Amino acid sequence: MKVENDGNTARQFVLRSGEGEGEGWTITYHAGVEDITSQMLSVAGYTAVEIAPGESRVITVGMTPNTGVAARSLKSVTISLRFSTSDAAAQDSVSATSSLHRPDLLVKRTAEPVENYALDNVYQTTPSGDQVETFTVSPTNPVSSFELKVENDGNTPTAYTLKADETPDAGWTLRYLVAGTGVTAAITGPGYTTPELPPGGTLIIEVQMAAGAGVTTGATKTTIVKVFADALGTAILDAVRATTAASQEAPPTVTSVKPTSGLNNQAKLTVQIAGRSFKRGAVVRLERTGQADITATNVSGNMLGNSISGNMNLTGAAPGKWNVVVINPDGQFDELTEGFTVIDAASVVRDAAVVNLVASPDPAQHGRPVAFQYTVTNLGNVAEGGLAVTLTSDGKPLGRPQAVPMLAPGQNHVGGMRLDIPRNATPGDYLVTATVTVSPGEANSANNSQTVQVTVRYTRYG
Repeated sequence: MKVENDGNTARQFVLRSGEGEGEGWTITYHAGVEDITSQMLSVAGYTAVEIAPGESRVITVGMTPNTGVAARSLKSVTISLRFSTSDAAAQDSVSATSSLHRPDLLVKRTAEPVENYALDNVYQTTPSGDQVETFTVSPTNPVSSFELKVENDGNTPTAYTLKADETPDAGWTLRYLVAGTGVTAAITGPGYTTPELPPGGTLIIEVQMAAGAGVTTGATKTTIVKVFADALGTAILDAVRATTAASQEAPPTVTSVKPTSGLNNQAKLTVQIAGRSFKRGAVVRLERTGQADITATNVSGNMLGNSISGNMNLTGAAPGKWNVVVINPDGQFDELTEGFTVIDAASVVRDAAVVNLVASPDPAQHGRPVAFQYTVTNLGNVAEGGLAVTLTSDGKPLGRPQAVPMLAPGQNHVGGMRLDIPRNATPGDYLVTATVTVSPGEANSANNSQTVQVTVRYTRYG
């Protein structure tokens, strides 16, 4: 800012600065090499040295955004000029507004939802945390794919420049694409300059990393993509890293999970996952966008690698659909999308019912077998396990309790028992009842049993 004496006598001028809203900026004022910041912001203001008619003095205003300044924020200052410190009215004033040039780089695996881009409004010169993504490739899946998003967090339309630094590991082929068009030569060379992005505007760059035939197990390839203000810029404004590792092992495949649901007040729920290529040391967890992962404990699998189980702590988990994920030690993973449902314990209905019971043949004969067939239905909205059916007559058990497998909501189980009528049984009508276990908090225990009448007739022998 220049202060010029347009009068006809030499005089001093008093300058004051008023700063507009906007946190996180550092504002400095200098008259030559002299720091006059405190005077400019004081009530008395800064009194300039005497200026002859037609001469001028320059005041330098520095406006620097700090690390925590909000995206797309502005900062303005207004400098007023008075003839003396006692003047209430300014003779002249000027304003300066500084805009923020701030690109934000985010990264995710291509197959992940857009919510997984990370990290928003975080600016790193050396990538760390969620600004680092990894992927493992195998002979059946030899290409990894990442998506980088550059977002204009500044407040003016800006074109930014991206440059990629790759590790020298041989045998890999990397491609960088914008809307399907290759920009590999530019981004690995002088830099790829984006189109002008409006404030809040974004551009997606896909990074593909393919392992060649000579790449061995354990080998890795990394690219670090950095964003600069322009092609001549040397200051890194943000950076992300993508790493791909090679494995000769097949990736895991998740096909099903039992149970398919659980309550969010269960501190220990054992889940059984079926599939293939599960390795010892695999991680099992539930994932949902916007929620912390639920990682299983006491994970174990069978020798064939087609079954793996673990204990989940669902306490306080958000109700709704969750993805079931298995991650092998080499980083390869698979998921059963929305394969598991967390149910709000407060809305639970538990109701196991015996809905049918038949006896055959009827009438039955002394010394002959009679078969009882029953149907158990889960009428509640949560999976039921640990159930058993008991047959009784006149309050006395007939045979051993029959186990019922885990039942999902609405699922039926048909079971049965075969009994021999004793030769000394008295002919007549008998009532036989099938009763299923009453679950804790059962909504309707009246439907837990069914009764059938069996007629026993005398059989003559000889």
